[in-house]
Amino acid sequence: MRPVTGDQMPELINQSRFAVEQEAASLSPRLGDIFTARATTGPGAEDRVAWRAAHKDLKYSRRKLINCGIDQARLIYGNGYDHLVTLGRILGGDGQAALFAHTTLARSVAEAAVRIAWLLAPDTTYEQRLLRATTFAYDGALNRAKGFREIPEHGHRLSSRRPALLADGEGTIRRLKKVIALAGIGVETNKSKPVRLVLGTEWVPMKFEAGTQMRKLLPGLPTLYTTGSAIAHSTAWMLNEFREDHGPELQLNLDQTQLATAAKAGIASSELIVQTYARYYGLEPAPYILESRQRIATVDRWIRQHQADTEMVKMHAAATAVKPRGPRRPQAGTPGIRRRK
Repeated sequence: MRPVTGDQMPELINQSRFAVEQEAASLSPRLGDIFTARATTGPGAEDRVAWRAAHKDLKYSRRKLINCGIDQARLIYGNGYDHLVTLGRILGGDGQAALFAHTTLARSVAEAAVRIAWLLAPDTTYEQRLLRATTFAYDGALNRAKGFREIPEHGHRLSSRRPALLADGEGTIRRLKKVIALAGIGVETNKSKPVRLVLGTEWVPMKFEAGTQMRKLLPGLPTLYTTGSAIAHSTAWMLNEFREDHGPELQLNLDQTQLATAAKAGIASSELIVQTYARYYGLEPAPYILESRQRIATVDRWIRQHQADTEMVKMHAAATAVKPRGPRRPQAGTPGIRRRK
């Protein structure tokens, strides 16, 4: 199932792994540099000014919600970083190369990146960021309570704690709804289910469309969400693309180019995270994302080299292939053959 091991690891996979490992190692230090150098202008500064300027009845609640958004972005970053590090490990870091998991991991890093970019949204308004932070917090509280309700009443290790967990989940929703109302944010519902949040003329849907945002914010990875979801959910139409033949034994093919593309996706997602934080804190992102782009370019060069080498091997194989010979023509004098006069 994992046919490439040890000293047989192709150079394309080795170089892709090095690039991802370097990206992961440099990600936190770059974000630290951004936070240290944050400017007194920019969206982050605007958010602080905006909630402080609000009416005293709104100020506390809006500060709580906007800070909740910043905290949620940090949590999402932690998840994305963990998946990026793991992506490096399965690109030959443990002496073997994955067949499927690299795509799922790359998609997880990408989704973390687009959630952070959507949440901090340096290209939009304070009101939008406030609503987006509130949306994630409210949706999270609803799903947390839903998870508690799914605990069986008997026979589960948490069954004895179920009543307390249910009370905690519902209590969190009640407290959050109070903060949302005090912040002047309206909740529109459909059959008692919240569908969007409204603040003045601004509004945000409750449902976050990860695929749509991924295609918008990571346009260089148009199919990653679909292919990553297909592999994560074990859909046969996608898995069949890796089948080498249809014999009695299942043989799956390692696609080096897909492994390298997953590495590029992870690095591009990391770049988006760095770019988002730089812009949110009022900084020019170019110096902070330069090394990410250099790593993507390096992986691209190795992909092109691999494709050229593969094509050369195919051409050589075609040129040296022994063509099947037809039946030999009988020579004159062969028994049973009469010489024509």
